[in-house]
Amino acid sequence: MNYESIDTLIDEIGLKKDAVASKMGISRQRLYDFRKNPTLMNIEQMEKLAFILNVNFFDIYNIRKNFKEKVDKNTTL
Repeated sequence: MNYESIDTLIDEIGLKKDAVASKMGISRQRLYDFRKNPTLMNIEQMEKLAFILNVNFFDIYNIRKNFKEKVDKNTTL
């Protein structure tokens, strides 16, 4: 799987971001935070998002993992 964003998955399913946030039980702002930094999501939130988007949990996990690797790689001390 190439790197995909949460936005890509949401767009592919055709749901509005407000609807996704509502189904997750979070605010629109919190969903925005997750979209911009997937590492903020915990396992329960990743499971909910995978269920809502009808994707495998590991699709969400890989987005989070790839984002973290990208950020860690681009971080300088």
